[in-house]
Amino acid sequence: MRKSDPSRTRRIVTRSSRRGLTLLESLIATTILSVVVLAVAAALNASQKLAYEGRQRVMGVNAADDMMVELMTVPYAELKTYNGLTQAPGAMATIDGTAYPETYTNIGRSVEVVAENITEPGMGITVAGVMITVRADDGDHTLAELSAFRPEPQS
Repeated sequence: MRKSDPSRTRRIVTRSSRRGLTLLESLIATTILSVVVLAVAAALNASQKLAYEGRQRVMGVNAADDMMVELMTVPYAELKTYNGLTQAPGAMATIDGTAYPETYTNIGRSVEVVAENITEPGMGITVAGVMITVRADDGDHTLAELSAFRPEPQS
């Protein structure tokens, strides 16, 4: 039997036996990677927007609550003078005139004070007073709205 000389054997190279990536495979991999990167970037952008909107809402609630607390300390007879009070975004100040920090630059608020009588049907009691509504907004959307009834003091 004849032994074959390894140096003399011919090697048949087939397409499937080649090593490495073809140009088409590289393009497909690059396209898939690009789609994944774009999806991740879009998700990050959406999450940043939601985080910003959430922060704005929290700051709006704080601003409305601060005004409501201040109005509850105002003498009842003076409450109606605050009806229609509007503080534009970036111009918020406390009742005594202290400006809000720069973090509240994009938030404004308004106050509505309306005389109202509330009746308790079970007892037949009517209580006179004012309904105080404080709204905080970012110029385009209402971020928070708080309402509280303050009864007229009895003498």
